[in-house]
Amino acid sequence: MMNSSIRVEYQQSRIRANDMKFLNINNPINEQIVKDFESKLNTSLPLAYRNFLLQFNGGEPEPNLFKKNVELGYLVVNELYGINAREKSNNLEHMLEIYDGRISNNFIAIGGDPGGNQFCIGILGSFAKKIFFWDHEEEVDEDDFVDNVLPENMYFLADDFDIFINQLTEDD
Repeated sequence: MMNSSIRVEYQQSRIRANDMKFLNINNPINEQIVKDFESKLNTSLPLAYRNFLLQFNGGEPEPNLFKKNVELGYLVVNELYGINAREKSNNLEHMLEIYDGRISNNFIAIGGDPGGNQFCIGILGSFAKKIFFWDHEEEVDEDDFVDNVLPENMYFLADDFDIFINQLTEDD
């Protein structure tokens, strides 16, 4: 992993610029790499998340604490995954394999917390663009997945990726 940090200054995104940074970002990717990944998914990625990948391709957000879901309490965003990441543990393609049949096809895992839970983005139907928390302690059987029904172990966090990132904060 890289030990450098990069300040968020991406003007086409709604990520706040002054107090957000990403550590240990992955190697840069280009439009064709994103299109190839979308082909594997057989769908397009939500624009805000797509822009984030093109600009940063994952990393460790600072600040990294999400407090906006009363039901779950405080959540730590340990890392956000990237495409063609050097480490399997933060590689989107590898995460697709690991969570195939465990996370509904309406979502993809885009990041993790320190305990193995996942932050997911909706890619289909009424879930598209929205960010959810997948709790591995309450994992449901693949046979219980129903289109347009949120699995019992998933919790809504934000309406889109930029809103989610902008709600990350430091510990009080």
